[in-house]
Amino acid sequence: MSTLHTLNQSPANTEIWSRLCLTIETGDSLLLFENGVYYLSHPRLEALTTLATPPHLYVLAPDARARGLEQASHLPVEFIDYPRFVSLSCENDKVIAWY
Repeated sequence: MSTLHTLNQSPANTEIWSRLCLTIETGDSLLLFENGVYYLSHPRLEALTTLATPPHLYVLAPDARARGLEQASHLPVEFIDYPRFVSLSCENDKVIAWY
């Protein structure tokens, strides 16, 4: 069963990040949006990609662009638009919002 995790909190919220990392499983996806896009320039996101089976990483492009981060990551992330956000929500069995 696949889960889409959506994260809108900045890296300053360490408690949310810790809980997310304990919950994310093989085959899951992580979508960064709003202030969550600041993870693009934070080492915590890179640590998540070193897992044996890292999650699929998505970033809401308008939010990254608004914060000047559309080119901030060397990690394998996919920048997506709102229609793709909706389709990801439908493609996964569950959606967990980390606020």
